[in-house]
Amino acid sequence: MVDPRLMIFVKSMTLAHESALNLARDEYGRDSWFDMEAPAVTLFLSGMAVSGVVLPSKVYFKKMRDQLEESDNNVVPKTSIPIGRSLKELFSEPIRMSKQEQDDFTPENIYLSKVIVMVGHQTLNLPFSSFRLEAVQGWAFGRFNL
Repeated sequence: MVDPRLMIFVKSMTLAHESALNLARDEYGRDSWFDMEAPAVTLFLSGMAVSGVVLPSKVYFKKMRDQLEESDNNVVPKTSIPIGRSLKELFSEPIRMSKQEQDDFTPENIYLSKVIVMVGHQTLNLPFSSFRLEAVQGWAFGRFNL
């Protein structure tokens, strides 16, 4: 079972970002974009500890699309086929959530940037990653440094 406080925290982050995007759109009459980060968290999952900065889902998916675009820019034109453009659709999300979608929204994942994964004595640094909320066995604000 997902810790309700963690779920509320993730949901609040996502909806705060959504509200800010809607406010910017209403104020400027066009879609605006900005990144948003929340406090860092440490998650305890089966056999590992994970630390990182929480991201709203839209920021996470934008980072995925940007990485795919960057990989396409690094393709040698005559020897490789750029696949990033075709995969970018996998990481698309609707531009705006309706009021009903916001009310009904229940997060299933937590999205992190500046991720450190620790398994035993080994660590892995990742620019970003996502984890199923139901897999989290414990969590705390703050991050561990190695």
